[in-house]
Amino acid sequence: MTQNIFKFKTETKLEEKFRVKATIGKHTFIIDEPQELGGTGKGPNPVELLLASLASCLIIATSYHAMVKRIKIKSIKAEAEGTLDIRGFIGTDNNVRPGFQEIKVNLKIDSNEPEEKIRELIEFVEEHCPVRDTLIKGIKITLNLESRKSSCCCA
Repeated sequence: MTQNIFKFKTETKLEEKFRVKATIGKHTFIIDEPQELGGTGKGPNPVELLLASLASCLIIATSYHAMVKRIKIKSIKAEAEGTLDIRGFIGTDNNVRPGFQEIKVNLKIDSNEPEEKIRELIEFVEEHCPVRDTLIKGIKITLNLESRKSSCCCA
């Protein structure tokens, strides 16, 4: 592996019903569904995490590239909202995709820099944000299945 290539990894395990324990490096957290969708609401659900990943990646990319370009920024905040038709997930309508139909991100930047400079920065960030790039261009995802039968100790 070259010094420019990084691999990221997460391990997840179903704990109960829809509650999943995720481990990323030294960090552990719970992913769940809201009570309205049959979960316990003990953590954010996967699509909320996707929105948070996109918003936080945009913030980090903006902060990084502002630093590199010597653009002074006081604060950055992002609000992300996605529209999803649940019929796609539960499979009651094959004409509805299971993923988001639309995602909107409202990026709020507090800076004394000229507006044009901030707009140029954001245009650059849009083209260089890894999560945004993955979402809008898509990638190949390979799912490997390891299945085993439980041994039964029946009398």
